[in-house]
Amino acid sequence: MAPRRATLYVVPVLPALLALAVLLIAATVWGAVTTARLRTARADSAAAAAAADTAQAAAAEADARAEREAAAAVAAATRADAAEQRARTEQARALDAEARAKLEWDRAASAERRADVAAAEAEQAATEAARAAQRADGAEAALDAARRTLDPEGLWLFERRRLGRLWRDWVSVTLDGTPPVPAAAGIDALRIGVDILAAASREECGVPIDVRWALEPDLVLDTAQVLVVLRAAEELVATARRTSGGDLAVERDDADLVVSLTTEAGQLVASDLLPASTSLGWRVAATDSVLTVRLPGIVATAH
Repeated sequence: MAPRRATLYVVPVLPALLALAVLLIAATVWGAVTTARLRTARADSAAAAAAADTAQAAAAEADARAEREAAAAVAAATRADAAEQRARTEQARALDAEARAKLEWDRAASAERRADVAAAEAEQAATEAARAAQRADGAEAALDAARRTLDPEGLWLFERRRLGRLWRDWVSVTLDGTPPVPAAAGIDALRIGVDILAAASREECGVPIDVRWALEPDLVLDTAQVLVVLRAAEELVATARRTSGGDLAVERDDADLVVSLTTEAGQLVASDLLPASTSLGWRVAATDSVLTVRLPGIVATAH
């Protein structure tokens, strides 16, 4: 009976052992699978981590590239703005240069117009100058002719001829005598000329005129001055002929020569003597019996 019981105890242990073995195997398999899965998961996790790191590095690189590109874009924009500003500046300079060029062109055109006007005016002025020169030449020629006509030396020749005729007609005892008037005008010629005028008055009209000289012996008068004094003396002699006679005085008063006629009271003075004398700068004064002709400055200009 005992061996039977042993069999009965043996039979239940085997299945348990088998089950245990199966469990061990299953556990081993599951552990291996789990380990493999864990390893795979770890590998996947590492790969994922590596991928994440790679992605992060790529993202960082992308960010860096983005920042560099953004900085490059900013720099490019800045350069573009600077280029645009330079372009605007250059355009403004070009416009200013164009405006200045136009202004200079206008100025040049205006200057050219002024130059044309000036050239025309200069040409007209040259024409007028040529005409003026011709007129001046004509005037100078006329003046030379007038100077020759009014030349004191030439006039003295005619005055000497006139005094000579007067002397021959009324003073000389013969008609063919030689007049005493010297060829050269001077103080001696003046004395002789006035004496001839006074003598002719006496012989022609019967009016005696006494001549009194109060001049320095060495006084020098040129031809023109002699002619002036003779003309003044002749006017007074002509006045004396309307009277019964008188005294004619020729004297010096500082720089003036004074020719005076003293006659009886109530002498008649020609009405045109005063304006004619004034036109020459002579100063005429008349009292009841004295007629005076003052020749201003004639001694001061004597040689």
